[in-house]
Amino acid sequence: PSHRAVAVGDVFISRPDGLWVWWGHGATDDAWYHERLVPSLRGWLELPIEHVLVAHGPLVGLEELEAALARPPDTGE
Repeated sequence: PSHRAVAVGDVFISRPDGLWVWWGHGATDDAWYHERLVPSLRGWLELPIEHVLVAHGPLVGLEELEAALARPPDTGE
């Protein structure tokens, strides 16, 4: 908490066009994505996070996290 940072695993992917939620593992349950995953991640926007450490990509800020949750997921296609 004192670092105002969160480290994430493979739920996010950093691409040249920004941060995206990774949904390319073959899951076909879009309802689970929209009704469970995204709302749970939106809770992070309420926390005093300034830095998001992405497993595969550069350090990003809260603005990028918010943008990733607003766009469709990266399905790996």
